[in-house]
Amino acid sequence: MIDESTFAALINAIYDAAIDFSRWPDALRLISSVCASHSTVLTRQGASPAESWSLAPQCEPAYYESYCSYYHGVNPLWQRAASAPAGTIQTDSMIMPKSELVRTEFYNDFLAPQRLGSMLNAVTLVERGQQTVIATHRKDEFDPEHIQLFQLLSPHLRRAVQLNTRLAGLETRCEASAEALNRLEQGALLVDECVGVVFASQEAERLFAAGDGLRVTEGVLCANSAADTALLHALVAGCARHGAEAGTGGSLRLSRRPDRSPISLQVAPLRSEVPLFSMTGRPVAILFVTDPDRKTRSPIAWLQRRFGLTAAEAAFAGEIVAGAGIQAAADRLQISRSTGRTHLARIFEKTGTHRQAELVRLILQRNREAGGEP
Repeated sequence: MIDESTFAALINAIYDAAIDFSRWPDALRLISSVCASHSTVLTRQGASPAESWSLAPQCEPAYYESYCSYYHGVNPLWQRAASAPAGTIQTDSMIMPKSELVRTEFYNDFLAPQRLGSMLNAVTLVERGQQTVIATHRKDEFDPEHIQLFQLLSPHLRRAVQLNTRLAGLETRCEASAEALNRLEQGALLVDECVGVVFASQEAERLFAAGDGLRVTEGVLCANSAADTALLHALVAGCARHGAEAGTGGSLRLSRRPDRSPISLQVAPLRSEVPLFSMTGRPVAILFVTDPDRKTRSPIAWLQRRFGLTAAEAAFAGEIVAGAGIQAAADRLQISRSTGRTHLARIFEKTGTHRQAELVRLILQRNREAGGEP
């Protein structure tokens, strides 16, 4: 059995990978070293190659690509062990007799050339018919001590993969939230209790670049005048407070050059009941910034000019972008469903899109372009 310091190093590497997926190669290599293995992989296996992926830092890229494109489909070990629950520890001999395995195409054409005669794995996660496993491979059979080691590591491996999944979900939601804020014609800012900018939408970045009305000085959001800056900071300070002293935000008009209209600023608190270990960078307020001097062009008018839509087609496109279905759009425009379908087909043809979602994305992308016109 491995010594205590080596086991501790394994656990540390596994939890480093739990909070940073890019650290998995280090953990997998360490498992290989401890088990005297040729390679160790983290793999998600599903019913088809499209549902599967592998992280195999010690595997030659050509073999990895051949597994994803072909050998996954003829892997008898996966086919027989697909129903194994999370927490299962198994060797290839536990899944099927070695005498059967060595007669398969998978063994002779994929495993044997890589000196992967034996396999030991831990099932870490099972969801929606997909199985995530950590498998280590070597030429010789694994010893009982290695199986016992995987049994000890199993709860930690499972927890690490669960954390990867949860953090990936949080990252996806954060990206979706940022994308939603970027779609606004208003600028959007998230600021912490020190009025440091945690996030700035694309429109807010444009306002910063213009250098008139709002700026970031030494990491702190400021207005042009000291008076406006003091009012802005007071509103954010109120958003950072809790209980009876908690502020509710408010509105400001920030002065600019004499030839420019004041910027409109709306400040609203962001409060969470979930305690955090660190307050650094935690947003306490969201700010919406409107530049009244910025001229906005109708995205539908832009579509009509850019792609040569007729007035009727442009109007129908506007209803679709607003969220109406074909029937609802036809009803609002007082046309038949058949005419609506004809309009939509011509819109797709002229814009190079194929689905309503693609058309909406085209319009939203146009809205994010600073100049309006392509």
